[in-house]
Amino acid sequence: MADNITATYSNATAVSIAVDGYNKFKNVTSDLLAATAKNIFTAHKAAVEAGLLDFSESGYIRYRLNTDLDITDQIHSLNDVHDSWYYESVYFSASDWRTIDKGLTSLPRAFGPLVMNRTIFHTSVQEVSYNSTTDKVTVGWRSDNPFDTIPTTMEFDYIITAVPFTSVRLWRKPAYSSLLTRAINTMNYDPACKIALKYKTRFWEHLSPPILGGCGSTDIPGIGSICYPSYKINSTGPGVLLASYLSGTPAQSLSALSDLEHVALVQRAMIEVHGPIAASEFTGSYDRHCWANDQYEMGAWCGPAAGQQALFLPAYFKTEFKTVFVGEHTSYTHAWIWSALESSVRGTTQLLLDMGLVDEAKNITNTWMARWIAM
Repeated sequence: MADNITATYSNATAVSIAVDGYNKFKNVTSDLLAATAKNIFTAHKAAVEAGLLDFSESGYIRYRLNTDLDITDQIHSLNDVHDSWYYESVYFSASDWRTIDKGLTSLPRAFGPLVMNRTIFHTSVQEVSYNSTTDKVTVGWRSDNPFDTIPTTMEFDYIITAVPFTSVRLWRKPAYSSLLTRAINTMNYDPACKIALKYKTRFWEHLSPPILGGCGSTDIPGIGSICYPSYKINSTGPGVLLASYLSGTPAQSLSALSDLEHVALVQRAMIEVHGPIAASEFTGSYDRHCWANDQYEMGAWCGPAAGQQALFLPAYFKTEFKTVFVGEHTSYTHAWIWSALESSVRGTTQLLLDMGLVDEAKNITNTWMARWIAM
């Protein structure tokens, strides 16, 4: 099942030398991963100082190791722009994973009683303006008619926004600093698509051998990872597969497909992977989500190009025009719920300090595990 490196690479020796050189540059050891898990902030600082956020893998191999273009692209596509910050190695090295009983949707539902009566749903902000006379900030949107020339507005003392920069870059907004403006306008985001398919039974748990939870991958184009539910294994009744989870460049192609075309592609793959039983057990029910097509997201998660993280991160810690930016794109890591939570603690602390509420800010850091913030 392993790759034939002679067939895969035009020059396996050159590939090996370049990969070894890049690994020495990253120098990711078990001790380093353990230290990162203990304090990701000091690890981030060390990674910045080591220059890891200045290079993508292909960039380092090409321009520091002087490897030719073809060998570089064979190792890691020249399309790779992401920096070499290794935090995901920590997450994927975990041996113990936990989730919320009865599903992760239990978390947002728990907020319902606190926010349902004070939240405007199905509404996308389009404008933010600052009044220097009143020192107030105004938010504008058009929920009824997108052709309205005058938006509906509300005025605030401050705003905290977790809206992805993919959406913020379309706003009418104040004259933020050059650094923050460039972050909003150019921060790289990655696309991703997921498809869940519902079957009459959890047939995969009765194959020979059975598949009992976990994720696997396939080289069938457009599929990526297939994940099997770990909840109530071997229970009766219908089951749902995360039949396709794909991110990066291929997800751009999937995003262009219709729901039916995409679902059909994935269902055909499930039959190829599991056999004819996947055809007879399919109920026809599905759920599809491509984040590039989501008007409130416009991208799955922030994937900084080399240099962007180290350059832009300080801009988020300064409140400009009474606006505090939070969200996974403003954190030290990206694409994970922890990143969003960390940014919310930082943003709340930042707002309280701007308002002169030092004791309250200290209480936030103590209560919500932001002990890395010193005051």
